[in-house]
Amino acid sequence: MRDRAYRRTQVRDGVALKRRGLLFALLLPIVACASAATAPSEEQILGAWTCDEGDCPDPELEFAIEEGEHVFRTWLHARPATRAQWQLNGDTLTILSSDMRDEWQVVEVNRRTLRLRRLPTGEPAVLRRLP
Repeated sequence: MRDRAYRRTQVRDGVALKRRGLLFALLLPIVACASAATAPSEEQILGAWTCDEGDCPDPELEFAIEEGEHVFRTWLHARPATRAQWQLNGDTLTILSSDMRDEWQVVEVNRRTLRLRRLPTGEPAVLRRLP
């Protein structure tokens, strides 16, 4: 009687381990795809932003695509201040002009917030999307 109970426990434990292994095998590709999908897209970056906190590129700025050109603009006291180009490679956002090159890591972007980290110093910046 005791042997039967022991065997049942072993079988039950073996089935549970197989189920866990199968579950892990099924979830691994999903987790890998989710982490690969976290890279920001140009569509998420597009628009006007204002600096909420940290070492922002400028107090008010805009990322746009006009006639195929990636345009970066800033304003100072409601007047245009800077016009440059921008590019996004993976999570690295680069702002380029004749006298400037800034690189930022996009930490997070959603409908309201753009969190950046200046490269290579790591100084954070938080921007809020303007309506």
